[in-house]
Amino acid sequence: GISALHGQKIVHTDLKPDNLLLIPNAHASGEYHLKIIDLDWSIFADQHAPWHGDSSHDGYVGTPMYMSPEHVSGQVPDERSDVFTCALMLAELLGGGHPFASVSNYPEAIKRGAFERFRLVQAVPKVANTPYLEELVNRALAPDAAERPTAAELRFALFGHGKAGEAARPVPVPAP
Repeated sequence: GISALHGQKIVHTDLKPDNLLLIPNAHASGEYHLKIIDLDWSIFADQHAPWHGDSSHDGYVGTPMYMSPEHVSGQVPDERSDVFTCALMLAELLGGGHPFASVSNYPEAIKRGAFERFRLVQAVPKVANTPYLEELVNRALAPDAAERPTAAELRFALFGHGKAGEAARPVPVPAP
């Protein structure tokens, strides 16, 4: 979903678990659609945010523990900021916890990149190259936005592919 938003040059700027809904698929039992909601702070990637440099606006505050280094530094978030927040949520979902859960000063920790490295807690169906996915999520948590992958690269790794050009390989899924 974030890759699609970015394809339209839209930056969500306030991604967090509360802004993602899983809607049951009426056509397939046990399947869901992911809906991204709460786009009221979204901006166009090629425009200045309305709160940026304008003292008449209170400014964007964000959601604690889901702010990117750009957010906490007072910069206007961009696509790479959304990627950072996606990585936070992927780490929570697939790695068993928020990578900054143990820090006492979140803003300073994310500026320094002082996070618990992401590791998958179990195999993920259709992910062909789990070490590559782990590498991408950890890169997405980099304090320097230039080091982060794109949302499209994360999507590629999550939907059955490793590095670009690698064919999908089945991944054994442990029994429940």
